[in-house]
Amino acid sequence: MKALVVEDNVLLGKSVRRGLEEGGWVVDLALDGKEALYFVESSEYDVIVLDWMLPKLSGLDFVKTVRAQAREVPIIMVTAKGDLRDRVEGLDQGADDYLVKPFDMVELIARVNALYRRSTARGATLLELAGLTSTLRP
Repeated sequence: MKALVVEDNVLLGKSVRRGLEEGGWVVDLALDGKEALYFVESSEYDVIVLDWMLPKLSGLDFVKTVRAQAREVPIIMVTAKGDLRDRVEGLDQGADDYLVKPFDMVELIARVNALYRRSTARGATLLELAGLTSTLRP
């Protein structure tokens, strides 16, 4: 399981990375939106943890760009922008989940794991042969 954390606060980014790594994830850390796009274009991720207010390219613009490229990687926005309008806009623009700072690391990890479980089930196919069945995942 591979995650990309996009957070311009280095201390928070490293803390999130460490928490996810302790939960069994392999994690890359990008410090701005442009760097995050580079990571996404050069590697595959199972989930992205994304701040909204980033230098060089906002988290919202990052989501729009990733979705315009038809990438279906699950994205959870983790941001201080907690107004209802902001949460709705983030989700409407393509984020799969939204968590307002400050947050508890246990909740973030649970949400990331849930996004991963739901995304792997999307492409599941049932194979049947001679009375045997198996679920295939891409």
